[in-house]
Amino acid sequence: MVNRQTITPQQILGKILSDVQVVKGVKEIVRQQFEQQKNNLLKNFDEHPVTQEMSSSNSSNISNTLGGYGNLRGFLGIPSEENPVPSVRGVLNNQVKIKKITVSKVGLISIIWEAPSLKDFSSVAGLEWDTKNWVEGMERGISGFQYFMSVKKGRSGQGVQVTAGVRSGQFKNRKYMSELINNFKKSLSSSREF
Repeated sequence: MVNRQTITPQQILGKILSDVQVVKGVKEIVRQQFEQQKNNLLKNFDEHPVTQEMSSSNSSNISNTLGGYGNLRGFLGIPSEENPVPSVRGVLNNQVKIKKITVSKVGLISIIWEAPSLKDFSSVAGLEWDTKNWVEGMERGISGFQYFMSVKKGRSGQGVQVTAGVRSGQFKNRKYMSELINNFKKSLSSSREF
């Protein structure tokens, strides 16, 4: 007697995914892909015009937040011997992480991950004269541009704040950290490697 039995792909997948070692392997692949995308995020951070400008005390205003006048370090009063970027990069590197990976019996992979908020940079990017940190300030604005004079003086050696306004205009907000993290999120969603 000949018997016939049909096995669906879902049954096969369910059987495969009930193996603990297979699920462990899938999770490891997901972790590796996440880390690869995180490395791209850090590379994009390093190459961003705001990061580049904040990294060098001799940079021009390549972020165009000051309309090409002076530079961010001079405007923010960051001393030339300090580099605030490595600490900001450290927060980004340490706080972008996977919290949990789950693999369902039907093959759906769910990743719960976290990233820093703009406020999370306050401890490493604080400004003595503003309630915002400079990372947040790039996106939400920083007051006082009309009082900024780009001269080889002041705490930064790049500029001073004067009491009377010397120009009209204002600081030009620019998407920075939120844009980097949103692009990272999109890269995770569109990655064919997952």
